[in-house]
Amino acid sequence: MKLLLYLIISFHFLVVVFNLLAVFYLAIFEKWYVALPLISFISEMAINNWRCGLTMLENKVRTKLGMPRIKGFVGHYFLKKNDN
Repeated sequence: MKLLLYLIISFHFLVVVFNLLAVFYLAIFEKWYVALPLISFISEMAINNWRCGLTMLENKVRTKLGMPRIKGFVGHYFLKKNDN
């Protein structure tokens, strides 16, 4: 079960990194009328509290392992926010 948790965390990390890279790629290589709505959507997901399916899945696995739940992936792993 712990392996599943590590796989979810790794996949979630890749999703965050590729979304960040997509913003830069879109801004440089795509036309503005294609890039602007996509960058806006990615930014909206990252900044506002959207319910992320991967975070909900991670919380289910964490609960089964007896670990505390997290509120958000970036806040927990990158910003080290206290989830209590």
